[in-house]
Amino acid sequence: MRFTVIFLGTLVLLLAAAATINYLVNPYAIYPTRSLAPVSSNDLERSLRELENPNHQPELVVFGSSRSSRLLPRDLECYSGLKSANQAYAGATPEGYFALASYMLENKPAPKMLLIGVDIEAFQIAAKFGDKVSAIPRLQRYLNGASQLQNWWLDATSLVSSAQLNDSARVMARLYGADLTQPTWLDRNWKEFVNTLAPRKQAATTTQAKTASATPAPTKTPRPPKGTINRAEITPANVIKHYRNRFRDYTALSTEQQDYFQALIQLAYAKNIPVKVFITTLHPQLIAELNKQGFYPKRYADVRAWLKKLSQAYAFDYYDFSTPDKFGGNNTDFFNLSHVDEVNSARLIGAMFTGTGYAAKCLPQP
Repeated sequence: MRFTVIFLGTLVLLLAAAATINYLVNPYAIYPTRSLAPVSSNDLERSLRELENPNHQPELVVFGSSRSSRLLPRDLECYSGLKSANQAYAGATPEGYFALASYMLENKPAPKMLLIGVDIEAFQIAAKFGDKVSAIPRLQRYLNGASQLQNWWLDATSLVSSAQLNDSARVMARLYGADLTQPTWLDRNWKEFVNTLAPRKQAATTTQAKTASATPAPTKTPRPPKGTINRAEITPANVIKHYRNRFRDYTALSTEQQDYFQALIQLAYAKNIPVKVFITTLHPQLIAELNKQGFYPKRYADVRAWLKKLSQAYAFDYYDFSTPDKFGGNNTDFFNLSHVDEVNSARLIGAMFTGTGYAAKCLPQP
């Protein structure tokens, strides 16, 4: 009995300490205490950090995946005349657009315009696509099935979570000039502790150990530093392989993702926010490979027809920019086969703002 009391008392003290540190350091800028700059752990968190900055008051906001991320604010502002921000993040799906937009509209003045980049595969089932939004407690509340009780539970567990405590440690370490891309002391020791309790691999037998000791260890290719781009991962062959996997068994549009997208359009419609929706661009070489698989052309036709019908119901501007020729782009200005670069992105923006009178000064030079 005494052991139980001591154990529970210690646990309560530890949780209280974690909650106090997380609340005071406030690594995600979600509590009133904002004396320290928050930490960004990925591009979704980066987008949230921008939205949570009180000085961040965009008039035009872009939502979408990494395929929309190269629509630069300076180009958007040049063509539209509106102060712009790009909140796109890698792996985003309609549930992510909706949650992020809902969070923004709950905490910021409504922008004057939304631009939404739609990937054909974004209407794949979320479990396969892997949107990060469901892992962010302050965005989970906007997803289907989240009750008020669940929201309170999410807030409470987030306040004492080891993940937030680790990011609090990152914020504090930054005060002393530490590299935030490196694991913290808490991160390293927690993983060692977990591996001690439940090692991933069983110890080798004596014979295996002797064999292993006689065999030189293979040389490992060093991983690039966190935050850098591994060019080997974006070669045409790897991009084609990755996108074949994305479209494999993509037999129908997810009704859940369609509902989230429509909910976002309805939200903007109710607040009188003009919306421009465009299908994002893939390189013709990649599309040709996906056409051989068979799923892409069918789902492309489904998404195109559905967006056209939706645009008529809610009076938003819809553009099919699935290939570069549809917005005056070319097959050269691509970062890789699945992402246009900033030059093609500027042309894409120009195709949506042809009537603003800014095109002559903003259009990228050939």
